[in-house]
Amino acid sequence: MPLGFGRSILSKPIVATTGAAATLGGYWNSIYDSDHANGAEHPVVDIGVSGDWHASHNGEFQVMWWMKGTTSDFDADNKQVVLRTNSDNSGDNGIFVEFASDHVQAGVQTTSGGNNFNFVKHDPSTFATDYLDGEWHHFLFETDANTYKKLFIDGVDLSTDSDTALEKIPSGNSNHAAFGGTTRYAFIAGSTTSRNDGSYNGFRTGNFQFADVWFKNKSTGDLASNISTIYNSGWQDPTADGTFGSVLPAPDIFLFADGSSLGSSLVSGASVTTVKSGTGGFNSQNSGGPGGN
Repeated sequence: MPLGFGRSILSKPIVATTGAAATLGGYWNSIYDSDHANGAEHPVVDIGVSGDWHASHNGEFQVMWWMKGTTSDFDADNKQVVLRTNSDNSGDNGIFVEFASDHVQAGVQTTSGGNNFNFVKHDPSTFATDYLDGEWHHFLFETDANTYKKLFIDGVDLSTDSDTALEKIPSGNSNHAAFGGTTRYAFIAGSTTSRNDGSYNGFRTGNFQFADVWFKNKSTGDLASNISTIYNSGWQDPTADGTFGSVLPAPDIFLFADGSSLGSSLVSGASVTTVKSGTGGFNSQNSGGPGGN
């Protein structure tokens, strides 16, 4: 990867003059305490007792987020979840979006036993140098967990990059549609190891800073075609509903910093809270994020 593609210093941040002030410049992060098991706090989105993040799902989703940190911000698992669902079926059936020191990936884990994976993975040898450098970076995935894959990092289309692949485990697996069970919970910046349970937290949760975490289920095709609205030499204001001024459809999940608390725009019927097990905590700031404030 040529020098500079992954190291976008936001020299020209775009600060909005319209939209909610809460979307200007903030960030939030879990505070992971490495001295205690599961010592962290992170958001979980509850779609409700009759809801299901996996309903009629065939592996399609869109996700994007801003992130800042270094390799020292990982917890003991050396991975950081961005978004995870986990059904009440045996195995870890669900959507996963996460990164480590050498890759970022987004996809689905499916079928009884949870032993099938279809996902888009980007793993250049310079991943940590390029993206875990203590600067803000923007990540965008679109996938149907079958053949369609789009990946943009810092506004650069890496969909056909030699280090970006649609991977299937076992090799040749095509069973991307068969989510086992249901789940009403979507975990953000951390995950659960208990199925369809909104109380457990701390799995793959570090100290990374996040801004504008955006997710839309059962949909592809809107983000890549609107990349200049989403990222244009730096941060663009997603506005309080995550539509970038009605350019994009409303997401199912949109989380942002709102002063000292977490702001959100969610699919109808959903609610967001933070969950905690053990020590650790949660931090939200209305400045210091990718918006430049």
